[in-house]
Amino acid sequence: MKTSKEIMARIKALGLIVRGSVIEAKRTCGKKNCRCARGEPHTAFYLSRRIDGKTKLDHIPRDQVKIIRRHRKNYDRLMVLVEQLTTALLRELKEGKT
Repeated sequence: MKTSKEIMARIKALGLIVRGSVIEAKRTCGKKNCRCARGEPHTAFYLSRRIDGKTKLDHIPRDQVKIIRRHRKNYDRLMVLVEQLTTALLRELKEGKT
């Protein structure tokens, strides 16, 4: 079993964290001579998050999508570590170690 201090060290080592989902949207711009008018829609990426019960979409530049996805995976790792930390802290409290 890992101690709360060991888990906290892993949390600190995660790096940057982003909460939300990366979504890809295909859209047409409405210009008659654009390629999207011929059936090749534009692709854009967004970070979708719920804030105060509303969905917020933030545009992600194409060259930043991989980076944001990596930070998003760190969020999943953080949630696992928070659960482990809670378990460790409860165990340590019961054992009188905190």
